[in-house]
Amino acid sequence: MKMPKARRSKVWLHFTSRDAYSATCNRCLKAMSCKGGNTSNLMKHLATHRDDLKTEQCTVFDNLRDASPSTSTALPVCCLEITDDVSSRSSSGMSPGVKKTEMDSPPPEHSSRLGFTKHHQPVFSVHSECNTLEKPWRNIPWKAEMRKQLMDSVKLSKPIISSVNQVRVLLIGPVGAGKSSFFNSINSIFRGHVTGQAISGSSGTSLTTQFRTYSVKDGRDGKPLPIVLCDTMGLEETIGAGIDVDDISSILKGHVPDRYQFNPSVPLQADAHGFRQSVKLQDRIHCVAYVMDTCKVSNMSTKLEEKLSVIRRRVNLLGIPQLVVLTKVDEACPTVADNIQDIYNSLYIKAKAQEVSGRLGVPVSCIVPVKNYSEELELDMSCDILLLSALIQMLRYADNYFDEVSDQEKQE
Repeated sequence: MKMPKARRSKVWLHFTSRDAYSATCNRCLKAMSCKGGNTSNLMKHLATHRDDLKTEQCTVFDNLRDASPSTSTALPVCCLEITDDVSSRSSSGMSPGVKKTEMDSPPPEHSSRLGFTKHHQPVFSVHSECNTLEKPWRNIPWKAEMRKQLMDSVKLSKPIISSVNQVRVLLIGPVGAGKSSFFNSINSIFRGHVTGQAISGSSGTSLTTQFRTYSVKDGRDGKPLPIVLCDTMGLEETIGAGIDVDDISSILKGHVPDRYQFNPSVPLQADAHGFRQSVKLQDRIHCVAYVMDTCKVSNMSTKLEEKLSVIRRRVNLLGIPQLVVLTKVDEACPTVADNIQDIYNSLYIKAKAQEVSGRLGVPVSCIVPVKNYSEELELDMSCDILLLSALIQMLRYADNYFDEVSDQEKQE
């Protein structure tokens, strides 16, 4: 197949051009944006066909290999990620596992480089299944006994302040990151089967439009566990879309009631109906968890990053501990997709955790990767261990918050 001059990238072997701004996937017939010849969206979409392409060799990098003989041989196409973001580079100028190709001018016809537009400087992150660590960066006993121990720890947990019966954890994150799915996954573990109480799924806008407080029960008719997961509308970079930062501040302080209907254009006012004037410690948020899609970390827009930074500052002012939940790790790394127990042996997942640490300003120790239940019908021990480990961290962080509150009360 002979490709046009303007489309020398071999990603076009899998797409058919519709016009100058879009193309159709040859596998699923989905229309994708490729304005100005930018193939980033096409590359990312191609990775969603991992199961079909897993045994195929990636030809997209053939031109680069011709120019770089030392580059390793064929890699799975699902190991390909493209980002224009350069903020994730290390002090040496390169991020882990990254090969940088700069295009200061359009390449000539005989050039072995890919045909990107002028001044476009993509960063190629190539990670293969052999990019694993000999020693895991965290040690997890992948045993049924560990799962039971974690479940028992959650059940027996109790806030150290007697006036608080349940820890309230606020889930914050972009649209589609997996906030509602995280609750559904935790709920599934204690129900003993996969459930879907919270509305979740894929959409361009947030499926969650209300503030919801979900109490997890120990079994169908069991008593509520000592933790409440508070779900919010997704963050969006556009002004007037997604949850408003002022609404988040009101939630943190306990002013927003359950089932409050968000209005992205107008945040909840102090004189509005439903605004909770009298607030107790048990109504406030005791821990904040930022839920981030591992696949989209590098493509996070500057506006969204700035919005998260504003939220972080407000949370810090209230002294509320924060952690990050990295979701969709199986979609981000084929090694983890093959075996979830290799998650802490994955060099790529560790690099993503470090990148999130740099972007959000949280230590790597505050970042917990998980795999939510999304297509499974039965529970998986390894997924449960990761999810429960994240839940335990939330409970521990809430204890830190209560310690601070107790110290302040003693000083007063």
